Amino acid sequence: MEPWEIYVGELEGRGKSVARAQWGRDERLMELAHDAYQRTSDELTARGWDEEDALTLTRIFGQEVKAWMSADTLDWSELRERLRSRWRSWESGGEPD
Repeated sequence: MEPWEIYVGELEGRGKSVARAQWGRDERLMELAHDAYQRTSDELTARGWDEEDALTLTRIFGQEVKAWMSADTLDWSELRERLRSRWRSWESGGEPD
């Protein structure tokens, strides 16, 4: 499983029900995104990743979640594509944003 899949799996698994909420949705989604950040970082370091690289990549994923939320569509397939794209850029040696 690729890092973006770990992250989005953690977030989407619990986030879909939160995304439908009328009150506190953004705050709760950001909490879940932080949980996904921590769990993904932990998983990557357990797999032998350098801790700083794992944290940097998962921060990049968090930035994408914020941008996705600001678009206010909460289209999960769009988020998956955004995260996959960021992973591909990272994997090909692109500069972290």
